[in-house]
Amino acid sequence: MADARNFLLNSDYPVDKIVYKTEDSASVPANTDDNVSAGITIAHGLPFTPLPELIWSNSSDFSVTSNTWDETYAVSSGGGAMPPDGQYYTITADDTNLYIFRYNWGVGAKTLYYRIFCFMPSTASEDSDIDGTANNASNFILDTDNNYMKVAATGRLVSGGTESYSHGLGFVPRVRYWTETSGTIGWRVTNQLIESDPTGTTSTTGLIIDSTDLTWLNPNSFDYLHYRLYADG
Repeated sequence: MADARNFLLNSDYPVDKIVYKTEDSASVPANTDDNVSAGITIAHGLPFTPLPELIWSNSSDFSVTSNTWDETYAVSSGGGAMPPDGQYYTITADDTNLYIFRYNWGVGAKTLYYRIFCFMPSTASEDSDIDGTANNASNFILDTDNNYMKVAATGRLVSGGTESYSHGLGFVPRVRYWTETSGTIGWRVTNQLIESDPTGTTSTTGLIIDSTDLTWLNPNSFDYLHYRLYADG
């Protein structure tokens, strides 16, 4: 099989299929802390619990975007400090709704612009009845100015000790993952939970990706881990 990293698109591998997407805006008052319950609830209408991702901005044109508090907005402060303007947003999903949790500890109300897109979990039936999203596409179905990430594997790991999936790609691949607890799925992008462990440091918890395996260590806090692993290094 040819090395998928040498191709923008390779028919040996499927590409991601978005099963739901939406976008909107909302005002977030100062001192908002959705620690207990979500501030925004959206019915997704899917016959399964999807794998959600959230992109957000304070600009309507998304000229500055973030997908979590410790990524774009917090890079300059080392990833562990409070983000500029004291705000971040997270997303979860269950079998009925999507939930956005809002945190705004800054000065004054903020306008949140958000875009949500969801993937089908590996546990859902391939015959699920899903509305198309093509009406939101650009003029190009495929655009060779872009790379299309090739899905090498999708799956779910069950909690209880060390669980792993052997991908055997021979290089450290890209991966998306979500954790599930009591039927609610949340997108995980926290840097400390996913690493390639290039220095050989012994880790006791988290998700480790190397050239042969995806390994989930001591998963005590969650019921499942859903992953999408790509043949793109």
